[in-house]
Amino acid sequence: TGGSTISTSGGYVQIVGKSFSNPMQVFLDQSTPATSVSYVNTTTINVQLPTKPAGNYTCFVVRTSDGQFASKINGLTYA
Repeated sequence: TGGSTISTSGGYVQIVGKSFSNPMQVFLDQSTPATSVSYVNTTTINVQLPTKPAGNYTCFVVRTSDGQFASKINGLTYA
């Protein structure tokens, strides 16, 4: 993510990275899972995010197969 902003009612973002595999998991602040994650390819996933209060959230992307993860502090802003 590159500091994406979405509505407090939730929404969709595309995350671009590397070494993605199917399935992937996405969490906001380690505790809130994404509503859904769709694997596109090894560098792209599409993510549906749930309703959250306005604010900045750290985004965690987890490769389910081995638990490797990446995070971006303030990667998502709900407004």
